[in-house]
Amino acid sequence: MKLKRIAGCVLTAALVLSGCGEREISSYVKLGSIENLDPEYAPIEVGDEDIDSAINDDLSNNADYAETDEPAEWGDYVQIYITAKTGDEILYDYTGEDFYDMLIGDGDWGNEFDDYLVGKKKGDAGSVTVTYEDSFEDMQLAGYTVDLDYEIIEVDHVTEPALDDAFIKEMGCSSLEEYREVKREELQEEAEISNNDAYQAALLEALVNRSEFEAYPASLKEEATAAIEDEYQGFADMFGMELEDAYNTFGITSEVLEEEIDYYAKQRIVFAAVIKEYGISISDEEYEKMLSQFAADEDYDSVEEVLDEYEESELREYFETLKVYELLEEKNPREK
Repeated sequence: MKLKRIAGCVLTAALVLSGCGEREISSYVKLGSIENLDPEYAPIEVGDEDIDSAINDDLSNNADYAETDEPAEWGDYVQIYITAKTGDEILYDYTGEDFYDMLIGDGDWGNEFDDYLVGKKKGDAGSVTVTYEDSFEDMQLAGYTVDLDYEIIEVDHVTEPALDDAFIKEMGCSSLEEYREVKREELQEEAEISNNDAYQAALLEALVNRSEFEAYPASLKEEATAAIEDEYQGFADMFGMELEDAYNTFGITSEVLEEEIDYYAKQRIVFAAVIKEYGISISDEEYEKMLSQFAADEDYDSVEEVLDEYEESELREYFETLKVYELLEEKNPREK
């Protein structure tokens, strides 16, 4: 988790805007009541299918791989060079040292491509054209007709262990029932973290929607615009895209972008207003305690490493926002 972004809001700028007569940004809102927010969110619930999937992941992670010159089969692991392009535009390029690892059947490039690879051997190369549905999970490919040029580097037959007493013991459990319960608890812990984050975001959204805003200054909109663009630019850089391509991948039209910028600015204002109205502050003792906890949670080697990356003012403001969320949750307890 990056310090600078929490629940969709970047929180490192000062709460007083220069160029506006040093007016506090909290003054641009009539803050709604923080009680009875009734946030809308859909909590994750762990079911038997989720447990089955987690166990299957364990089986896959403990599988044996045996390289073969035989034709690839469904469920085999393959290394391939692959280039995905539409027209003259290259969407992905895994060639040279950057080969692609995949399991036939996982659908990384779609089931049609998986089916095509069945029966192919090490050294086989070719090209296949695939049309991806708009709903395809890889947003870089979704909605496009793509030429996939490939060469198979290696084929491995995959043999998963049986879900028997020996495997269950290897997983540290004495019975299948205990193993399933352990996986359930692990999944519930993960779901609890996700549910808490989603609930906090929903609380903030409900408070923003309940509050009344004045027209805020251009400097805040500029900050919001830069922050939103930086978020999408990070995605674009990750996949070697231009910024406009990232917007298209996420379906971000100019209208949607303006909505995100406006909501970002209103979040900034609401955080500042709650901090001021409810006298939220961080004592030196709280700061040291929260700093140590942050370093531990985010896997820093030391507090000093955190301080090398962030200014104390940034950290204090971030910790204040955590206290805002604590206040909102105190007034609006989440049913578990």
